[in-house]
Amino acid sequence: MLSTLIDMRRTSSVYRDWCYYPPA
Repeated sequence: MLSTLIDMRRTSSVYRDWCYYPPA
């Protein structure tokens, strides 16, 4: 479920996804 939400958000705005899951 989370994977699907993240995938959809990534397509919408990648920079936003980074805020939630930074490449740290």
